[in-house]
Amino acid sequence: MSARMELAGKVAVVTGAAGGIGRAIARSLAVRGCHVALADVNEDGLTETAALIGNSVRVTRHSLDVANRDAVAAFPAVVLAAHGHVDVVVNNAGVALSGSFAQLTEAEFDWLLDINLHGVVRMSRAFLPLLQQREQAQLVNLSSLFGIIAPPGQSAYAGRGTGGPRLDRPGSRLAHVRRHRGRHPHPRPTRRAQDPSAVLCDPALLGERFDRADRRRSA
Repeated sequence: MSARMELAGKVAVVTGAAGGIGRAIARSLAVRGCHVALADVNEDGLTETAALIGNSVRVTRHSLDVANRDAVAAFPAVVLAAHGHVDVVVNNAGVALSGSFAQLTEAEFDWLLDINLHGVVRMSRAFLPLLQQREQAQLVNLSSLFGIIAPPGQSAYAGRGTGGPRLDRPGSRLAHVRRHRGRHPHPRPTRRAQDPSAVLCDPALLGERFDRADRRRSA
């Protein structure tokens, strides 16, 4: 097994960093000495996250919609210009829609999948070449328990849930970035804390309500 990845001095990209789990992950990485490139469509939220992190590490803020194919393709160059290299990419950005299958339109399903699933694919494809250049690197794709246990009113979100996790299964070869392979961190104190491939976040920082992910729902 590879040695535990030392995060001090590394550079991490975190999508969906304006709040919730993304903010918690960014703060947790910064506490460990990792410089962070924060990405989200919510620029005010990015400003708040950066303020919470402070000046202990280099923090850059980037307005990014992971559903925008061209913007994601250009993003690695932006991060390189700001930080010089990339060691960790955390695909955390996601949205949710409330409603039964019959209540949600095809356009709404497409909107959610373009962010929650295709956004992960785009980010992974864009940054993987940079990660492969590093001696140690991590590609982390977050998912949800809703992909396994689908609650009422979350048909669209749960339908996406099984896609992202399978992108970085060992057999897919997508996440083989030198000596490390992406995993799916869950914000709970379990033996995963000893896993050298997990990016850990403090559960105490995960206070925002899940339903706020619905903030970008189309009118």
